[in-house]
Amino acid sequence: MPAFFYPMKIPLLLILVCSTTPLLASPTLETDIKPGALYFDYKEFDSAGDTLNEEKGWVPGLTFEASAVSTPWRVSAIIEYFSGDTSYDGSTQTGAGLNSHTEQRFFSLALNAQRSLFDSGLDGYVRLQRNHWRRHIQATANTVELLERYRWLTIETGVAGRYALVPSTPLATSAPAHELQWRVGTFWTRNGKITANLDVLNLGDVELDLSNGRGWTGAVSYQARLLDSTTFSLGLEYRQWRISRGSGKNFSNGSQIFTIAEPSSKTRRSLFFIGLGTSF
Repeated sequence: MPAFFYPMKIPLLLILVCSTTPLLASPTLETDIKPGALYFDYKEFDSAGDTLNEEKGWVPGLTFEASAVSTPWRVSAIIEYFSGDTSYDGSTQTGAGLNSHTEQRFFSLALNAQRSLFDSGLDGYVRLQRNHWRRHIQATANTVELLERYRWLTIETGVAGRYALVPSTPLATSAPAHELQWRVGTFWTRNGKITANLDVLNLGDVELDLSNGRGWTGAVSYQARLLDSTTFSLGLEYRQWRISRGSGKNFSNGSQIFTIAEPSSKTRRSLFFIGLGTSF
């Protein structure tokens, strides 16, 4: 796994989840593995609001979730990894059309705390998530490659609920055998950084600050309880956010000074997944 993923942080989230279990009364431990396909749609804009470039495509990946559950609390550690190619459609500095592709890698670590809201049938949740994105735009006959690494923090809050379709079956008696689950939330991006390799300008790696952003997310899934300790799920998660243009920074290669700024952008992500869960 690439160094920028900081794999040493993975055990820390699991430790955080495990450390909460003594605070919960007789917690149940659950795991959920969700292979999926992420449709990634990313646009950058110039100062006039016109589209500079757009990247679209399907990116396969995997989500793993480990949870400690004890009514009214559910505390989870969530790890996501997606990797694949998307199209790149934009233009050169002279205005000529540019068609290429981008190698995309996404990795995130999250801690989610969810609690039932009295007798309303709804849950409230708060999520803290660390995100990493490796964006490698490939070279063409007329352009050079560009490698960028993004990292930022997401703070999310929202509500979740569920609706029982079938209360129970002979094989699944401890919880609804079939149910719909949903959640809606809003989030803020903070402490964003981007590292870009600009060897073509003899600048090496340069670091820029990302502006803070805001977005919203929603998800819906169907869950079937195959046995009391085994579930199957099928679902969709949508997430979108905007980031405004960053402040420019000056960089020198010894003979020239360049002012570089991260353009404003809009990201939309649609995740389709299937899941297999177990409880202990």
